[in-house]
Amino acid sequence: LVLWSTQAGRVHALDPRTARNAFSLEAPRAEGPLEHLALDPSGCWLAAAGNARVSLWDLRFQVRAALWAHPKRARFEALAAVAPPAGGSAGAGAPVLAAAALGDVGLYDLATGETVGAVRVLSDATTADAASARAPPAPLQRLRPHGRTPGGGAGLTGRLRVDELCAPPPRPFGARCVLPLRGGAALLTAGSDACVRFWDLGTPGARGCYAVSASPAVEAEPIFSSCDSSGVRLLRCAPLEAHYADGSGTDGGAAAAAGHNARATHPGHRDAVLSMCAVEGGGGSALLATGARDGVVKIWC
Repeated sequence: LVLWSTQAGRVHALDPRTARNAFSLEAPRAEGPLEHLALDPSGCWLAAAGNARVSLWDLRFQVRAALWAHPKRARFEALAAVAPPAGGSAGAGAPVLAAAALGDVGLYDLATGETVGAVRVLSDATTADAASARAPPAPLQRLRPHGRTPGGGAGLTGRLRVDELCAPPPRPFGARCVLPLRGGAALLTAGSDACVRFWDLGTPGARGCYAVSASPAVEAEPIFSSCDSSGVRLLRCAPLEAHYADGSGTDGGAAAAAGHNARATHPGHRDAVLSMCAVEGGGGSALLATGARDGVVKIWC
C-alpha cells in the first residue's frame, strides 16, 4: 500500500495492484493537518502525527484506538515504527513508536503511552551531568478525542493557531528524520545539526553507537554514553569535551578508538538533514541515502 495524508486530516491508502483506494481514515479537522505517518511492521497499526498529537489507528477495523500528546506539548518532527527494545517494558505485540521532539527520539509503547527507551543529542557538553540530561523523556499523555488542541487555546482561533501566521515559531533543535534498522534493533537519526548518527539499541552500553557523518557546527569528536533510569535506557551523544562524573562516557571513547567517529568519515551535509532511506546496492549490499536542506543527496555505504 501507498499511504499519504492531506491537509484536511485524512489518510488515504492506495493499492497499486488495483489502482484504487484501499481505505481512508479521517480525523477531526480541528486537530489540524497530519504531518508524519508510521506503519507498524505487522501492517495492523498506523501512527499519524500532527499538531503535537499522535493518533493510533487500528487498520483491521479502521478505527482510532488512542490519541496521545507530547508531555511538553511539542510538535513531533519525525516518526518511525520499531520493535520493542530488548528487556523493555512494552507489552507483547504492542506497537512501539520512535518519535522525535525537542532533541530527543523517544521510544513509546503506544498501547500505554509509556517510555520504553530513548536517544538524545546534547548540544552543550557542560550539561551532560545535569539531572535533566540523564532523565528519559516523560510518557505520552492520553487525550480525549475531539478535545482542545494542545497549547492552542480555546475557540476556533486557538485551534487554527492564527497567531502563528504572523510569527511562525522557530523549529527546535533535534532530529528531523528517523530510520529503523535490523528490525528495530538499531536507529539512524539525523536532523538540524546535519550529523547522521547510528544508535545500537540491542547492544549493552553505547559501544555500538557512532557518528556516520560529521556536523559542520561541531569541531570536537562526539562521545556516546548510556544511562538507565527506572528501567528505561537512555543513549546520549555529546561533544568529546563532555566529562561524566560516573564514567559513563567510556563507551563512547571505546567507539571512537575503534574508528567509529565523525572525523574519520567523509564530510557530511552543510545544512539540516531532512530525509533518509535505505536502498539496496549492487551485490545485495545496503546503502543509505540522505537528503538535506543544502540541496545535496548523499549515498553512504
